[in-house]
Amino acid sequence: MGSTWEGGSHHLLDPQGSAWAQEAEGWVQVAAPMAWLSPGHGTGTARKRLALSLYLLLIATRGGVFLIPYAIMLLFTGLPLFLMELSLGQYGAAGPITVWKCCPLLKGIGIGMLLVSSLVSLYYNVIISWTFYYLGMSFQSPLPWSCDAPQNAHLCQAQNVSLGNASRISASEAFWNEQVLGVVHSSGLGDPGPVRWPLALCLFLAWLLIFLCALRGIRSSGKVVYFTATFPYLVIVVLIIRGATLEGSIDGVRFYLSADWSRLHSAQVWNDAASQIFYSLGIGFGGLLSMASYNKFDNNVIRDTLVIAIGNCCTSFFAGFAIFSILGHMAWRKKVPVGEVADTGPGLAFVAYPEALALLPGSTFWSVLFFMMLFTLGIDTLFGNMEGITTAVIDEFPSLRDFKRKALFLAGLCFAFYLLGLLLVTELPTPS
Repeated sequence: MGSTWEGGSHHLLDPQGSAWAQEAEGWVQVAAPMAWLSPGHGTGTARKRLALSLYLLLIATRGGVFLIPYAIMLLFTGLPLFLMELSLGQYGAAGPITVWKCCPLLKGIGIGMLLVSSLVSLYYNVIISWTFYYLGMSFQSPLPWSCDAPQNAHLCQAQNVSLGNASRISASEAFWNEQVLGVVHSSGLGDPGPVRWPLALCLFLAWLLIFLCALRGIRSSGKVVYFTATFPYLVIVVLIIRGATLEGSIDGVRFYLSADWSRLHSAQVWNDAASQIFYSLGIGFGGLLSMASYNKFDNNVIRDTLVIAIGNCCTSFFAGFAIFSILGHMAWRKKVPVGEVADTGPGLAFVAYPEALALLPGSTFWSVLFFMMLFTLGIDTLFGNMEGITTAVIDEFPSLRDFKRKALFLAGLCFAFYLLGLLLVTELPTPS
């Protein structure tokens, strides 16, 4: 540690941490893009702006031409900033705040990283609780959002009658709005309604799992991530194979790869590409810097940057075939263009894709597999955020390195996040 400035002590705290941390974070950052969500805009719609992947959402709304600005932003912004953050963390061997002892004037950057990670962790686990809820409801036959469920018979009959688009609502959309969000039970922001206790229980279990993993530190998280980050790859491969056997899947793939070149003239497309690169690589959140601080001082950080960042984007591209092949089948079944079923916002993850899974033979199995994948992706992404928060605080307050004090700190932090998260699982105001 003689080569680092005073204060870098992670290697001494966890001599075996470097091996676990680098490998675990590598897998986390490769797998994370499917789990990141788009930021909300406006108080009334913040919780509704969710997608399976911002990448897939943007493909659905911008077209396949989005891959071009996406690749350019990766090359000119993603890779340099990713390398810089890993290098800083590895050289300083300290968290997002303490590492700025090299230049105290910039310590506010670390504090900003801590605040951003805290805000993201707060609402991100709410997303995981939604996924957990869907996972639990998937152990039913028929699925509660399918047309085979008795309570949805009137909705599916209405869809088969030419009533006009305004009066049509799918069974999966009704389940999402009424059973999950409770949209129809609130008149506005002044009437948030009660907490939806099934979601509150799922949120509590999600925070309990995060607490237990974070309590054991980087080595425990690294071992868990071996499963949580590799399992989704298995599911993606299975879904691609299954999707390729379905009627209409080629239409979904064709939509996925189609390009409308005129969209390149829109500044919004380039802005979305830059946002997605920052979100999927985790740049500026502090998690990368914290994980890199456990590396050996002479670790090949350039190799890690290339493998993780390029692997991240390739995973996003690969996952798109699994999603759009099944959406193509859904469009074939409904006899509508693929663009009409490639929903935006939360519709892709919690409306359109579950509805598509409900159309498959053995729908319960596929639904369990899909939401298990989303759940593991969400958990391993949150590991990185929580590691960034705990590392930053413990570096500033070394007395918390004692196991009992660390346990109390983590318990208080997770419980506080849980209480704040309850505000996000109340009934959602009905759009005006």
